[in-house]
Amino acid sequence: MKKLLFIALFALAASANAQIAVVKMKTLVTGGIDSAIVTNAGTSTLVYALSSKRAGSIQVNFVKVSGTVGGTVILLGSNDGVNYFALTDATSTPTITTYTATDAGTFATPIVTKWFLKDHEVKYYKLSWAGTGTMVGYMKAWIEAY
Repeated sequence: MKKLLFIALFALAASANAQIAVVKMKTLVTGGIDSAIVTNAGTSTLVYALSSKRAGSIQVNFVKVSGTVGGTVILLGSNDGVNYFALTDATSTPTITTYTATDAGTFATPIVTKWFLKDHEVKYYKLSWAGTGTMVGYMKAWIEAY
């Protein structure tokens, strides 16, 4: 009886952990690469389309390659993958999810920011980084979906 109870509890715990997925955002909805490079005042994006899951949070790593990294990163959402709008975070006073990139971060120690989304009801997520000045940097992002 104890073995049966242990097996049932183990199976329940394993199925609970299987519900969370951490996936990389990419430059294209289908395919693409998992990092976006921004040069000078250019703009680069990362996107992800959720199927039946909801996004709980998005973590973004920023790495300086050269120059003085700067600019603004904004988190966008869309229901159709064409028309995007700014998302808000899940704090007690929601704000538009923007982040100011700073001149720091290396491959070994990237600058990391994380947005908590609290069940946004959109299918597509996009990060858009508009650089400034003379710089080269790149970002990678992961979505925790459940």
